[in-house]
Order: sequence, then C-alpha cells, then structure tokens
Amino acid sequence: MKKDKELVTENPSRNEEEEDDYENQRAASFPFSTRNASSKYDFVKVKVWLGDNADHYYVLSRFLLSRMLTVTKIPNHVAIKIALELKKLLIDNSLLDVYVLTSHSQL
Repeated sequence: MKKDKELVTENPSRNEEEEDDYENQRAASFPFSTRNASSKYDFVKVKVWLGDNADHYYVLSRFLLSRMLTVTKIPNHVAIKIALELKKLLIDNSLLDVYVLTSHSQL
C-alpha cells in the first residue's frame, strides 16, 4: 500500500497583514509594566574610583543608588528618578570614570 504525501499549504484566507494585526492586538492586551523597565543607560558601566590613589572602583548601579536614597527618607519614585538623572548626566557628558568626590558633587 502506498501512502500519498499531502502538500501542506498556508491558509489563503489569512495573509501577513492580518497576522501582524493579530499580534499587535495580543501585545496591546497585556499591560506594559514600568516596574521592570530598564533604560539604555543601564547597559553602560560608570566606574567610580575610590581613594586617593584610585586603586579600587565600583560600578555605579541605579538600583543601589535609589535604595540608598530611600534609606534617607526620599520617596521611592523620586529616588529612582534621581538615580536615572545622575546616570544620564554622567554618560551624556562622557564621564565613564569618575572619582567619589566628583560623583558626590554631581549628586
């Protein structure tokens, strides 16, 4: 007995535009969460050098900076904005290597 192979074809009633519209509607039905949103500035490392001889450094983190600001009784949403603005300022001015005193004065 021979089995005939069937040729699988695309459904002609559904074209690519309809599929794109369907995908856009699905994406729009899920709310965008700003809680886990990241910024393009998060992917750039800013080194903050410690001490007089600049022997050690740490990488400036928006998350840690905003947490430190909330400890000082600054509201969370304000602390997040301050941390983002500081990182924007440093990166836009090409200050990827800064000293502690410079970063404190910028803050």
